[in-house]
Amino acid sequence: MSTNPEPVSDPSSTATHPVERRESPRYPILRRCFVWPPGARGFEGWRAIAYNISATGIAVVLPFPLPAGTVISVEGWNLSGAARVSARIVHAALTRFTWFCGCEFLSPLSDAELRAWLKGPQADRPRP
Repeated sequence: MSTNPEPVSDPSSTATHPVERRESPRYPILRRCFVWPPGARGFEGWRAIAYNISATGIAVVLPFPLPAGTVISVEGWNLSGAARVSARIVHAALTRFTWFCGCEFLSPLSDAELRAWLKGPQADRPRP
């Protein structure tokens, strides 16, 4: 498995949205993360999964619905070099018992932050 995934395109997105609106290539990932909705209190946020990312946005699976326009905080689990980021939910869709949400970052990720998400957590790296 490569640590540098290739960008993906979604052929079905052109069927429903004839114009691709993404500003940056997105990369498939499966990363545990924490999400803090507005007003959340406490140390640990909602447990969530990020399933793709670009410099300008992230797609996450959430356990509860949040409306489009909601600003959330997202932090990767054990990702060295990836700070907590703020993102606005653009769309959300219920799939069985979880919510798939596409979000745009309020500020784009730096190259180093994007690489941190693509590398994955410290615990998953092979030891020398």
